[in-house]
This record gives sequence, C-alpha cells and structure tokens, in this order.
Amino acid sequence: MDFFYKTILLFFFIFLIGCQKESELQEGKKEIPVMKTRKVMDDFKYDFKDPDKKYKIDKKLKEISGIHYLGNHEFACVQDEKGDIFIYDVKKEEIVEKIKFAGDGDYEDIEIIGEDAFIIRSDGRLFVVKNFRSENREVKYEQTQLNDRNDVEGLCYDKDRNVLLLACKGQAGINEIFYYTKSIFEFDLDRFELNPEPKFVIDKRELSKRAGKKIDFAPSGVAIHPISKEIYVLGTVGKLLLRLSPKGKFLKAKKLDNDIFKQPEGICFEEDGTLYISNEGRDGKGNILKFNYQENKK
Repeated sequence: MDFFYKTILLFFFIFLIGCQKESELQEGKKEIPVMKTRKVMDDFKYDFKDPDKKYKIDKKLKEISGIHYLGNHEFACVQDEKGDIFIYDVKKEEIVEKIKFAGDGDYEDIEIIGEDAFIIRSDGRLFVVKNFRSENREVKYEQTQLNDRNDVEGLCYDKDRNVLLLACKGQAGINEIFYYTKSIFEFDLDRFELNPEPKFVIDKRELSKRAGKKIDFAPSGVAIHPISKEIYVLGTVGKLLLRLSPKGKFLKAKKLDNDIFKQPEGICFEEDGTLYISNEGRDGKGNILKFNYQENKK
C-alpha cells in the first residue's frame, strides 16, 4: 500500500512540474484579437502578371526600400543604407535631387505629407524633414517605443484620422511576445506619439488555414488605397500582398510572381488608384512597377 501511495504522489509531482513549465512557456504571451479570414488567394483589381510600366532605377537605388509618388513622373525614395531622400524621375531615368537628412542607417520607408517628409528607420526612429525640398528644411526625429526586434518596414499616412501606420516585419509586440503574428502600429500625429498596442494584427496561422497550406508572411510595406480606403500590406517574405478593411479585417491575399517581384519592398498609390511597387535589385538594378486600377474588374 505504501508503494501505491508513493507512486500516486510521484505522478502528481510530475504533473505539477509540467503545469509550471507550460506556465513559463505562456509567460509574456498575450491573447489579442486577430483578423478573421473568409477567403484568401483571390484576385485584386490589378493585373499583377502584366505591369503597365516597368521603370528601371539608378544603381544608387539598388537597395530601394520605400517610395512615394510626387506626381509629374517623380518619386521620393529611400534606400536602406543612406540617410538621403532621392527624388527620382522615371521619365528621365535619373536622380534629379538628393536630400541629406541623417547619417547612414537602415531606412525602410517614406511618406510625404504636404511639404514634409516622414522616414522610418528599422529600429523605430521616425524622422521628420520639414519643408524637405526647401533650402530652409528642418530635421527632427522621435524615437518610438519600437526597436530593432520589431524591425519596422512599412510606413503610410491615414489622412482621414491623421495618423501614420507602421508595419513591423519582426516582433509583433513591444513588451510582450505575440506568437505567430505580425502587427501594424499607429502613430498619432496630433499627439505626436505611438500607441503602444498594435492597431492591426495579422495571424499567419489563419492565413495558412485558409490557404490550405503553410504560409509565411512578414510586412515589407504598407499603403492605403485612395478610393476603397482598404489597407494594402506588402510582404517580401511570403511574396504576398494582403488587403485589409479600413478597420483591419482581412479581406483577400494575392500571391506575387517571383519572376516579376524579385524583392518587393515599397508600395504607394496615386489618387486615381494607380499602384506602384518597388523591388530591390537582387541580381541587378531595382525597379518600380506600375499597375493601373481596373475599377470594374470582378
């Protein structure tokens, strides 16, 4: 009988250790709302197999990481090595202006709001270049709570709410670890501060479930469609383009062709819905691809 009770106590002790280990594994993990998906891998209102234009870019922009269309064939660009804004004219196929704003660093995306340029560095530092094309430009920066572990890759402006969206390729939380997810944070320009809680969360498990196979994904760019107001999230990892509703609900995803999209990093729109995606030059020069908006496409 003593042996029986000792055996019972031993199994109970092992069970308690197992519970403790499980608790340790869950430490730092927080349950957060994730987007609910209905259908993935569906068509958008763009023909991604046949770009309407392919613009070659200067070798100095081989590492192009972010773009903003300025109009009149010009793009404001950043690349992930130099603290410069490059104004690139795709018609002339040349850099027409170079604007220094900081030293070397991993600069990932650019957004232009009025006369001001906003540039995000991968460690979460947000640069603001006031009157960026003027000789009297002024540069300041804000170090957000995001850091290298978050690896910020995408930046875009939501003019309806006067906020910036920051898409992270790396860790999805700031002080907590959110497993299997990627997140988009919100920077309030009125308060000039970051909301430390993710605004939108992308669950890779849900993507895989709906696609019927394992899907990997990490944001490399983000932009808001000027007509539908949907959020487009570009990913070099996974070679996917996601569409989210204005409230962050998952709508659709598109698998991008490896031969056309060598390394898609930058994304932006014209007001009429024309879409531009830039690719780093993996085996040569980078490029900017133009896709006309097919409004009546189903």
